[in-house]
Amino acid sequence: MAEARPATTQLDIKFVDDIEHNVVDTLVSARKEFFRTIYKTRNLIAYGIWPTSLWNLGASVGVISGLMHYDSQRTLGIREFLWRGGEYLHLPDGCPYILKLILISTGEGVFFFSSLLFVRRYLLRFLLSYQGWLYEPPKRVSWRTKLWSLLVKLISGYRPFTYTCQLSLPRMRVPSLAETCSRLLTSVKPVLNDDEFAKLSKEATEFQKLTGAGVKLQKVLQLKSWLVSNWYSDWWEKYVYLRGRIPIAVNSNYYILDQCYWKPTDDQCARAATVCYQFMCFKQLIERQQLPPLLIRNVIPICMAQYERLFGTMRIPGVAQDRLSHCPWYKSKHIVVIRKGIHYRLEMFDNRGDLIPPIILEELLKYIINDADPQIANIPQERSLPVLSSLPRDEWGSIYNKYFSSGSNASTIECIQNSAFSCITR
Repeated sequence: MAEARPATTQLDIKFVDDIEHNVVDTLVSARKEFFRTIYKTRNLIAYGIWPTSLWNLGASVGVISGLMHYDSQRTLGIREFLWRGGEYLHLPDGCPYILKLILISTGEGVFFFSSLLFVRRYLLRFLLSYQGWLYEPPKRVSWRTKLWSLLVKLISGYRPFTYTCQLSLPRMRVPSLAETCSRLLTSVKPVLNDDEFAKLSKEATEFQKLTGAGVKLQKVLQLKSWLVSNWYSDWWEKYVYLRGRIPIAVNSNYYILDQCYWKPTDDQCARAATVCYQFMCFKQLIERQQLPPLLIRNVIPICMAQYERLFGTMRIPGVAQDRLSHCPWYKSKHIVVIRKGIHYRLEMFDNRGDLIPPIILEELLKYIINDADPQIANIPQERSLPVLSSLPRDEWGSIYNKYFSSGSNASTIECIQNSAFSCITR
């Protein structure tokens, strides 16, 4: 495979290529990296303390400080109780009053805030386990569901980030052993004859006995459900999704076609540039956790875990089993443009770290098309390489391990794997 052609290093556009690496650019880049680190730290803190907030922590410390400092007969008992909490800090006798007040109120405020955090989180998880709303039409909701919806909104935090609701979602329930076997028999009955179904029913009965393997496996499953939030997602991904051996070109791959009833322009480069730019803007929303979580009926949050691998993720072929490769967001800053089988690497950010606007992307895409079309007849082998991904997975995995594990082919395939997504021109 030939090296992936970098479009942005050959096109003569000053906005992209001719930016001088001067002191101003360096300072701007350092400033953006500084604020990026601040935002990342803020998101991590907000994720860890949701559904509470730092405002709740400040309010807790402030109220406790006021109760400890304000001398009143009505709050005398509370004041004495709060001051006794300082005994656990083992402060020296000569400690100033103000410093002692700050240390004790801060410690007790953090303790109260942590207790509030876990109470609200597990109470919200308990409320979200309610499923009665599933069987009620939106316009005819019972009073019980209305009360439940009000409690969920009261306990939920204010303005959640993209992944802040993950820790409050209810865990996946483990069905009983008898329920699992019953569902299995019900699902396979239409495809089995009477003798096969009778044999499977007998095996299911033996499997459920105390001396059978089912009881031990059920205990292992219960143990795993206590340690993780979803006990079957990793097993499904490994044993069902990644071990599928059929070609994934039309069976599994995600793709988007630029088709609609109204087209603002017939220029495919203009449309592709706008779509790619909007995709990267959406990618930035996910990276900065500025995308609000999806809510059903504006109340029930949905798991957003799959958004972490929406961009920069590739299924690597293998023999017997594939594997997923996910590129970190700070490395996945380019896309791959495919023009009639020829691959180009297109950088989506300029030297200052800003997203390249659509008008510049349009010029880059036009350059790619003009550069690739004259070469189509000269490199038929390179143009045929993408068809390998449509082969059965075992066959494609053997070819991948043999020809794409070293040399220029490895660096080229790594460039494709680390891209945010692929754009195919017609």
